[in-house]
This record gives sequence, structure tokens and C-alpha cells, in this order.
Amino acid sequence: MDRTKYILQEIKNYNNQFDKNLFQFKINKMKKTPLNFFRATSHLFYQDINTGIVKIPDKWKNVNNIHSWICGDLHISNVGFFTDNNFNIKFGLNDYDSSCIAPYYLDLIRFCISLYLTDNEYFTDQDLDELIFNFLTKYYEYISINKKISLTRKNIKKLKCNFIYKKLIEISKRPSNFQLSKYTKIKKHKRLFDLENIKLKKPSEFEINSIKDNWNFYINSSKKEFDKSYFKINDITKRINSGLGSLGVNKFYILIHGEKGKNNSNKILEVKQRLSSSVHLSGLTKSFNFYDQADRVYIAMKNMSKSEFTFSGKIKLNKESYTVKELTPYKFSFEIKDFKNVSDFRDFVHTTAIELASAHIRSTDEKQHFYFNPSFNKSVMQSLTSGIININQIIDIIKDYSKTVISDYNVFSDADIIQQ
Repeated sequence: MDRTKYILQEIKNYNNQFDKNLFQFKINKMKKTPLNFFRATSHLFYQDINTGIVKIPDKWKNVNNIHSWICGDLHISNVGFFTDNNFNIKFGLNDYDSSCIAPYYLDLIRFCISLYLTDNEYFTDQDLDELIFNFLTKYYEYISINKKISLTRKNIKKLKCNFIYKKLIEISKRPSNFQLSKYTKIKKHKRLFDLENIKLKKPSEFEINSIKDNWNFYINSSKKEFDKSYFKINDITKRINSGLGSLGVNKFYILIHGEKGKNNSNKILEVKQRLSSSVHLSGLTKSFNFYDQADRVYIAMKNMSKSEFTFSGKIKLNKESYTVKELTPYKFSFEIKDFKNVSDFRDFVHTTAIELASAHIRSTDEKQHFYFNPSFNKSVMQSLTSGIININQIIDIIKDYSKTVISDYNVFSDADIIQQ
């Protein structure tokens, strides 16, 4: 099968669970930019690794002890701010949908391809070359010194990541009812979800009852010490048309009671269905025992960040596994439009390199010795200094596959995939 037919058929096969309207909605989003296309087709990326389209040298695959937990779908918009279980606002990875145990370099390659696919008037090709080289250099610098940094406000300021620090300060000034004001309304003295919001939809009675019947399972899985009345369900809605790669998976917002006697004490919890990771299509993943897909995501998040999202937990609904976390006022994911000059983007890339190195190191610490060799950082640096893996090779792979993505995107954009 030629590449054109292969691309179109794989996209149709991967999205065959969607009804025609939702599939068309996703197609339209994918056609907007090459970056959108790339974000929505991680399965193609990992299949292309397995078939050799992504030209990863065979000798890389034979290097021992360079597996870690990886994000698996690392791109610009899967980095941002989140609130941990101690209510600290942090900069870091904020999406673990595709997380698994695999060679660390898969995160580097996928993230840097997303940089090459950016479309911003402020960046030249030379700027991007420099940014990617500096990203890789900074990543290996922190791997070499085995440095794990939690990117709190204090540490971001200390590292002089000025753009990230200013953005964090801006986000931290959001009112506590920021998400409540977006998604809820007061009706007859009671706060409920605003179903006039086009992002929300009334769930079925079956879905509502399933959540209520299994809610105690979530409460027991959450380690926050609150009375059960704190988690009393006030309302349930369905979040629709969210994301790109995860577009179409079930996502619910749960309005809980919160703390008694306080204004705006209600909280919104996000309940998200978890499907299998596309990284396994690469043939490079390492087996790991987990109970279900939500458990995989939950374990990855804890190991890579060494903290948990606020009110994080798990729930089982109709035999499918879901993770739960608070939709905090301080949730923020970066988009290209957030960078107004090369300096802003450079600061973001620099800070992301530090966070990614820290996350990979954290995930392979001595407490994970059953799955990882504690000499992860030494093995990575030895393969680099010996020349088995080198930065220029990584850059060549990134540039080469970026051209493939653009070519695939052009073919996809010209096709009427719905009618085929």
C-alpha cells in the first residue's frame, strides 16, 4: 500500500468508533495546521518507528538501562501549570494519557518535532534549529548531574525562567471560582452546570447513575483527608469536543459540595476515560504490571512528578477505567499564541528541558528498582559520550520526520476522508 492510502486508511481505522459528525469535527481540527495533525496521530508516529519510517538507528534499541517512564505524547500543549495535592502551582507535564515505560529519547524526538511544526511569525527556521539544539543540550546537562527539580514558583524564579515565572504569577492571580464561573450558574440558589455552554452536554441517566453508584470507589482511592460530605455530588455534566489526540473519549465534570460554610466552596472534578497507550505500537515499550489503563496513567503521574494532581484518584464505570482530578483554577496548557517573541519561546523550551530530565530521573529512582536500573542517568550519558547516541543524530531524525509529517498533512488536507 502506498503512503497516501496507508495514511488515510490508518486515520479512518483509528477513529472508527466515532459517529460521522464527531469524526468530521476532528478532521476539521486536524486540517487546521500540521501541528494539529501531528497531535492527533500519535499512533502513526509510533507505527512509523516500528516500520523504520522514523529512522531510529538499530544500535539505539540495544542500549541497556535507558528506559524510563515517558509522557509518550509530549508536545507543546502537554506542558503547562497544574496544582499538586499540596495545592502548590507547578510547571510541568500535564498529560499522561500515553505514558508508559520506553526509551527516554522518544519524548525528546516527539517534543522537538512539535517545535519544528510550529507556525509563528516570530520564529525563523534558524531560531528553531537553535532552540532544539539548546533543548537537547539542557536536557542532557540535567541528566548528567542527576538533577531533579520541582518547578515551583520559588525554583522557577531561582532558575531565572522569566517568561514562565511571569506566566505563573499571572495564572496564580485567577480567582478561586475561575472554573466555576466558566461552567456553572446559580439557579434558584443552587449552583449547577450551565448546559447553555457549548462545551457541556447533559449525560444520559445511565451515565449519571453509573457515576453515583461507583463514587465511593473514587473517594476511597483519593488520599486527601476530607469528610465524605466534601465529595457529595451536586451535579454531573459531560465535557464534549475536548482535546485533539483524546478527542472522543468520555469525559465528565462532577460538581462536588466542597467545604461547608464557605462561599464558592464547590469544586469541579474531571473524570476522564483512559484508553491504551499508542506507544506500544513502536515495539520499544517495556512490560509493566498495572491493574487497568487508569492505573497506568495514575502510576506514571506519581512516578514522573513525585506528586499528584489535586484530588486525584480512580473510578470504574461500565467496565471502563477513569482517572479523577480537580479542574483547578490554575490549570493552563501552552499554545503557540502564548509566545510573542523568540525569547519567550526560548524560556519555555529551556524550562521544559529541565522538567523533562527531572521527570525521567524521578521515574527511575531507587524505589523503582524492580523495573529500572538505578544507573539510568549514567547509562544515558555513557551512550552519549561514547557516540552511540548523539545530539546531531537526534536532530537529523527530528528534521527528517518533520518533513514526513508535513507531506502526510498535505495529503490528508487534500483528501475527503469521510467519503472514502
